[in-house]
Amino acid sequence: MFPSVSSTALAAKPPSLDHVHAAALPFAGLVEAGRVRVHVARVLPLADAAKAHELSETGRVRGKIVLTV
Repeated sequence: MFPSVSSTALAAKPPSLDHVHAAALPFAGLVEAGRVRVHVARVLPLADAAKAHELSETGRVRGKIVLTV
């Protein structure tokens, strides 16, 4: 009743390391020049990793959550 249908999975080929490196170079220069900064929202001890994960899941944290060792 229905014609046979076959499909193949289409997967995006990951970029080569050379391509990633070339794309990152301009950004690396900005970081080295101090023109890009990371906003740290919270610093927690590693023992509070579960709390850090909960904070991250709320979607209310602006910036990075850093765990100290």
